[in-house]
Amino acid sequence: MVERDDLAGHALDLAGGEVTSQNDLHERMSRITGREVQRVPVPEMLATLGAKAVSMVGWKIPFGDAHFDVVCSFNSLDHVADLELTLAEIRRVLVPGGLFLLIVETGHEPTPCEPIAIRDVAQFADAGLRLEDLRKYEIGDHNIYRQLRNDARWHDEDPRPRAGIAAARFVRQAD
Repeated sequence: MVERDDLAGHALDLAGGEVTSQNDLHERMSRITGREVQRVPVPEMLATLGAKAVSMVGWKIPFGDAHFDVVCSFNSLDHVADLELTLAEIRRVLVPGGLFLLIVETGHEPTPCEPIAIRDVAQFADAGLRLEDLRKYEIGDHNIYRQLRNDARWHDEDPRPRAGIAAARFVRQAD
């Protein structure tokens, strides 16, 4: 989890761990630049960006109720151990009317690294999060961000069951 207060309000990023996010970032930067990118420990790197790591393990979010204006989860929600607890915590720390921004792989079978199988993000409405916008993309080569950049939209005419990507914006409903 990364807290940022240098934006227009408080934002929380529920990021993947160093094993996934940081290694992927270093690999991509090395390919793009053609140089060996120096690895920097996450907490020190975040401090240079005006952010701070507040928790590296677990999903009980260590902040008070209605603390954040925005919570982001980009390619991490299907990695949690308890989806219901995580969604309840996201709602708890969001201010009423706050945004939950989500990018997640959907429709895959559970694996040890991705134990949560999310079929339809509309189910999150049960957690007090109102779906405002949803865009679905084909999974392609599993490079989620490239699929979004390339606008590789989901093909509804393809009837095969398959994994995909959901990019969604939710608003926290008032109590």
